[in-house]
Amino acid sequence: TFVAPWTQPAAAALLAALNLGALFFVALKGASRGVAWQRRFLHVCALEAATELAISATVEVAWVDAALPGLVHGAVQRARRRLLRLCRRFVRLLDDDDDAAALRLGDGAVAPATLSLALALSRPRC
Repeated sequence: TFVAPWTQPAAAALLAALNLGALFFVALKGASRGVAWQRRFLHVCALEAATELAISATVEVAWVDAALPGLVHGAVQRARRRLLRLCRRFVRLLDDDDDAAALRLGDGAVAPATLSLALALSRPRC
C-alpha cells in the first residue's frame, strides 16, 4: 500500500507533542506535590523500567531461543527433506539425459536441462 510522504514526519511530530505534553503534566504535578513525591515517583519509574527490561528480555530470549525453534522444527525438517529429494531427482535427470551431458560440457544445449529441472520441480513425488 502507498503511504503519503508526509505521514512519517507528521506521526513523529504528534508523538513528540504527546510526549512533551505528558512530561509537562508530570512536571506540574511534581511541582504541586513536593520534593518527597518527586523522589518516590522517580524511584517507582526506575523500578518499573528495570522490571520491564528484565521481564521483556527474559521472555524474548525464552521465546526466540527456545519456544519458536521448537514450533517450526518439524516444518523446517520436512522442507529440507523435500528440497534434498528434488535436488537428487534433478541430478538423476541430468545423469540420465544425454543432452544434459552436453550442457555440462558447455556445448550450449541449455533447453533440455532447463526442461528437466522444470519437470522435476513441477511433479511433486513426496
